[in-house]
Amino acid sequence: MVRKSKVITVPKNEETEDEIIEKRFKKLIQETKDEEYKAWLQGIYDILTPVDDSNNLFRTFRRICLNHTLLMCNISSQLKETRIKLKECQERASQTPKLAE
Repeated sequence: MVRKSKVITVPKNEETEDEIIEKRFKKLIQETKDEEYKAWLQGIYDILTPVDDSNNLFRTFRRICLNHTLLMCNISSQLKETRIKLKECQERASQTPKLAE
């Protein structure tokens, strides 16, 4: 008995994972204030934007790279925020009178 494979179609109103990642990456580029960082992100995007989008292996590689870069930028941003909060706490602690021992 021969099994027929099912064709999976994406409804037109739903975005593919590639489209979602691409939108998030473009948004990150637009919202970045540091021009050097913005240029670096734009360079990554340009390198990973294919002329011919028919190669599934390259599309998968591109999705992984863009997603990884988004993840690393998010981690970097959270670390920066944590450092700022830590510094603020240290400043407040240094201004608070120390308890008598």
